[in-house]
Amino acid sequence: GSFLEELDDDAAAAWAPIGAPASDGAAAILALVARADALRPRLERRDEDIRARVQSVLQKAVSFRRCAVGVFGSAASGLRTSDTADLDLCVLDPAIEKKASAYRALLSEARELDADGELFERGTRLKKARRALDVAMREKEREAQMVVEMTAAGNTIEKVQKHEDKWRSVCEEIPKLEEVVRELEEANTSIIDRVMELREQADDKKFKNAGCVYPMKSALERARGFGDFKVVRHARVPLVKCVYNPNERGFSEIALDIVPGNAVAHANSRLLKAYGDKAPAFRALVLVVKSWAKSRGLNDASEGYLSSYAHALTCLHFCLVKGLWPRDFHDAPVNMVEDIDVSWQEVGWSPPKQPSFELVRSYFEYMNSVIHDDGAYCLCCRARPTASRNDGDRGAYLISKDRWTFKNEDSRRQCLGRLSVEDPFRTFDSRGPHDPAATLERGGLEKLKAGYTAAVALLGDDSKDERQRVAELAAVDLDERSMWAARKEANIAAMAA
Repeated sequence: GSFLEELDDDAAAAWAPIGAPASDGAAAILALVARADALRPRLERRDEDIRARVQSVLQKAVSFRRCAVGVFGSAASGLRTSDTADLDLCVLDPAIEKKASAYRALLSEARELDADGELFERGTRLKKARRALDVAMREKEREAQMVVEMTAAGNTIEKVQKHEDKWRSVCEEIPKLEEVVRELEEANTSIIDRVMELREQADDKKFKNAGCVYPMKSALERARGFGDFKVVRHARVPLVKCVYNPNERGFSEIALDIVPGNAVAHANSRLLKAYGDKAPAFRALVLVVKSWAKSRGLNDASEGYLSSYAHALTCLHFCLVKGLWPRDFHDAPVNMVEDIDVSWQEVGWSPPKQPSFELVRSYFEYMNSVIHDDGAYCLCCRARPTASRNDGDRGAYLISKDRWTFKNEDSRRQCLGRLSVEDPFRTFDSRGPHDPAATLERGGLEKLKAGYTAAVALLGDDSKDERQRVAELAAVDLDERSMWAARKEANIAAMAA
């Protein structure tokens, strides 16, 4: 597709160096950034107060006396667009990590025996076939018993016949199920049994470990200011959702997402902050895109859309593909956290690139091409070697979707039919691979496609000036005063450079 083309002269114009005249579009983007920056000092003080409060409350509970609470997400990455965003907190505790480490060890052993997941899929088919046969046998007995009881009770022939028909249908189905089970058992091996045993033990430990969210909720319930609790135990990362009322002038209730462990997410937040600090153009792009997604309801992963984090990763991928940095930040000595390599080191580009209208427009054109291309690749944020390679990948930051290990063919087809994004640390070849775009469901995918298409049309509408297009895209009111302040800030930056 067109999104795979190399950077050309027109695209290069998207990276406006410091000192270049700021268009109305660039000034509008800078005004949006200035609004976010104006909130940061006050919100960071509030966040630290809440973090310390949550940590103090949890440390009073026996289960969490040695815990430490950290901030992650947009509050830590500097990519927050407003003061209404949720505050994400991770609870790091030695006891929680010890249990999580045992779960990861079992999963790691299973993956060493079954690198591509084929044995697990075969074992799962056998397990489902046995379960289906067991259900059919019990249904056969139940329908036979119903026929006997209803006949003895003098029920009508029609009612009795209904259960006899069900009984015959099940009797016809049982030999087919027995044949399937027999074929799968003949193909079964001791290695498959061991993989299934390890995966079941790992799942059992993961389920039990997730139970720590309940004492966490109980500890917070006893403290003043916390309320409206909701425990989400069965998510990929279990968490406690609640609100906190600081009872301070100027602050309303703050929604909190509190997760046990998840130190990798904390590392992700620091990585994105480093990218944003090194490249104002990247941070501005993320703020525009997140404002666009939030205003259109396209940023709620629980509703089948991309999360704000996933939107930020698409911006990072785009900037890397288009050459915002000489390379990504991942060429560094190994640093393992929760069995995941979270190492990185900063790479700068002098002079740093400033926001521009063309940058925003190029991003939406790129994503519109990607999401409408059924043969699109997985979008990556760290480079892969490309020399002498014939593995289906394309370029340093585009890998084949078949690189992922799928649970079954249905999950593979689902991935091939949607946008796919690789986490910077939880890569496809790590011990905990994660595709943040896996939350996209069919309805959410179609609305996201329509959203990108509409954004491209809006940004390409030359009947409106650039400032108006940016304001409509981000759904904000950029008045003359905000624009003047943004131009002043841009001029000061240019003079300093």
